Amino acid sequence: MRFIRKNSMKAENLTPPKYFCCSLINAGIGDQFFQFSQLYNLGKSLGLEYVYLKFPPNQWSPDFDFWKFFGIDYGEKNIDDFLNYERIPVDSYEATRVLAEERSLFTILPTRRSELALIQLNFSPKLYTSNPERIKVPLRFTLRPKIRLTDHNSPELSLETSSSPLICLHIRRGDCTWVKYRERYVFLGMRKIAKNDSDLDVRRAPATEHYLQLLDTALVCSGQQAFRIRVYSDGPCNVFEMSTSLLARLSTRIIIKFPSLLTTHRIILRSLRRFYNPMSLPEIQAEWKAMRESLQEFSRFPELVLRVGTSPELTGETILAFYKANIAIVRSDRGFPLFASADSEKQCVLSVLDPLETNKIRLAKYIRENYS
Repeated sequence: MRFIRKNSMKAENLTPPKYFCCSLINAGIGDQFFQFSQLYNLGKSLGLEYVYLKFPPNQWSPDFDFWKFFGIDYGEKNIDDFLNYERIPVDSYEATRVLAEERSLFTILPTRRSELALIQLNFSPKLYTSNPERIKVPLRFTLRPKIRLTDHNSPELSLETSSSPLICLHIRRGDCTWVKYRERYVFLGMRKIAKNDSDLDVRRAPATEHYLQLLDTALVCSGQQAFRIRVYSDGPCNVFEMSTSLLARLSTRIIIKFPSLLTTHRIILRSLRRFYNPMSLPEIQAEWKAMRESLQEFSRFPELVLRVGTSPELTGETILAFYKANIAIVRSDRGFPLFASADSEKQCVLSVLDPLETNKIRLAKYIRENYS
């Protein structure tokens, strides 16, 4: 990044910046794609031209080159061609305020800067849909027309050679893996205990039975139509190690009864938090085992293939499968593995977060229009 030069000029004597690039925070693939889509739409809405800047590796599959897979840089200007430009960091939340209040971008730029300037939109957590301070920017610019998934071949799928339609289902787990224990939602990939199912992280990883119910519904509504079924799951991430420590068991039981102890900063309670380990409790170990085995319930469906993991190859296969699926069953159509890239004319997307009747109506319409 270049610093402001000694011969920088006052803003009023300069032409407005013409270009922008995007800077993301470290997160999973779905999260990073959401960040990028928000920044891309924001920059284009401000009348700027996009310049590709290589993004950081995603958190759970760092070896998977997501941006190359999607062709994000395809046909775009590259940051390597702008090395003589001063890169000006701009908080994306402040930029949304500029847009909402119909102000000039000049109002949040440095009073003195280089004549050649490129805006670097830095993602702000305030842009997440769950943040109460979020300012919604109408979605007018997307990269969907550029997505080049059809350029990829996956011998495991053989999607083009089969006449049978495909149902793909993705079970979200990751760091949001949780089990229910004594009316609490105990997370196994983070130090967190939730009290009810309205918690955002609980909703990020719905229970397996919700997916099973939706798959049953899809097959019943399809009548005699024979589907191939592929079930994908990232599996749990960073789950606590099994422990037989009596101290860990005691600390964990106390904290589960009083969850606020996990967030208090009192020095006297640091040791209690230090030994906290939900995998030290036999009851939670049993729930964890039952949750893992619940995936095997999908084996009752004919023509079903179950794939679990986060390798670069499997990540690419999952994205490609959902891109070509006839019916996609997911937690949300905005995150991994759909990334809002579903084709509403050729695909039916069912979300476990939507009411069952809504999914039934959506599915019946799709079956009627495509298989009647």
